[in-house]
Amino acid sequence: GFRKLVNPAINNNVSAGQAKGVSYYLQRAINSGRGYLALKDVKDEVIFAQFPDYSPKLIHNTIKNLFMSNKMVFLVHDVDALRNFGGQNDELEILKRAQILICHNEAMICRLKELGVMEPKFIDLGMFDYLVPVKPDNKAFAMAVNFAGNLGKSQFLLPWLELKRLYDINLYGIGLDESKQLPNHTFYKGSFTPEELPAQMSGGFGLVWDGDSITTGHGPMGEYTRYNSPHKFSLYVAAGMPVLVWKQAAVAKIALNVLDLQLDR
Repeated sequence: GFRKLVNPAINNNVSAGQAKGVSYYLQRAINSGRGYLALKDVKDEVIFAQFPDYSPKLIHNTIKNLFMSNKMVFLVHDVDALRNFGGQNDELEILKRAQILICHNEAMICRLKELGVMEPKFIDLGMFDYLVPVKPDNKAFAMAVNFAGNLGKSQFLLPWLELKRLYDINLYGIGLDESKQLPNHTFYKGSFTPEELPAQMSGGFGLVWDGDSITTGHGPMGEYTRYNSPHKFSLYVAAGMPVLVWKQAAVAKIALNVLDLQLDR
């Protein structure tokens, strides 16, 4: 019985790589106006939405009023209050008013409660689903570590690649400066859609890591791994690969549960 609630403000009508000129910002403003008109009078409804919302700042107050004036069920993707990205007061205020929060894992739920988010009903997602059109082939053991993600934003990546090592590193994703020569035993495999990627990985281990350190989860993004369940974790499991994680990351406990399930089979 749910109906789709359309927010035109999230559509900026540009293609990847397209310059953001005057027409871009004009269209952005028009879409924000459309979003305001579509959402301003929605009240006292049950709304299922993804959190956070990435509409333009022009419509921030409209989105906040929407979330505060309705019975919200949020599928939580990220919590900026847990990774020092700013805007924390509004964010926590909105989460406190929600009816149901579907969160990454138990660690995220506990931390939100410590921050005063007590009233909603919490649901522990555990790990994100990762749907693929066909089951990937069985992976062979290999002396290799695979890492997928935004390679340009992975601060630990360069010092890791420079380590003296006997294993290969296979990189997947965007943001790599392909003009620079990669160190020995390092291979860039390209960028693929989420549906294609599991089948492109040939073997070895999958790495779940973030932050600015190669020894521990350090920095805002490294610390954030204590609470989130990265999609790349689900990617590696869907691809049939063993996973390397920081022992203090939230997914470390989940990884052990996955291992137990596999051993039981």
